[in-house]
Amino acid sequence: MRNKLFKVLIIIVALTSLCACKSKTIEFKEDNFKIKLPSDFKKKTMDTFTYYYQSDKAIITVINESYDAVATAGLSEDTTISEYLTKAMEKSGKEAEIQLGKNNAYISYDTTTNGNKYYHLCVAFKSNSGFWLVNYTCEEKYKKELSKEFLVWSESIEL
Repeated sequence: MRNKLFKVLIIIVALTSLCACKSKTIEFKEDNFKIKLPSDFKKKTMDTFTYYYQSDKAIITVINESYDAVATAGLSEDTTISEYLTKAMEKSGKEAEIQLGKNNAYISYDTTTNGNKYYHLCVAFKSNSGFWLVNYTCEEKYKKELSKEFLVWSESIEL
């Protein structure tokens, strides 16, 4: 009897682990930008952003600024990602410690709008043509669940 129970338990554990697979991802491929996101994301359009993606729990906004566009702020091809992100933070009035990733620099911060609390992860990249600013936003209640995912999604970005 004990041996039979043990076999049933092993089968249940095996089936459970098969069902615990991660959700499917979808690749959004634009002219000069590619990102892999969970399949519940949809591409939307918003005039103020180069690209905009939305799910039930998060939004992702993407801004691309050419080197010509940032020259008015005193930035150039020689500007580092950290310097660009510092300038972007100054422009938006944000203060946060800059963290360095593999090919990016990022900050995280919280905001409150109309009594609702939000978590943001803002990631800057540098390409041959200019700088990219990718901002991930979710409600505070999803911060623990999504903060690490935001970094994983950033690692999938190709410029």
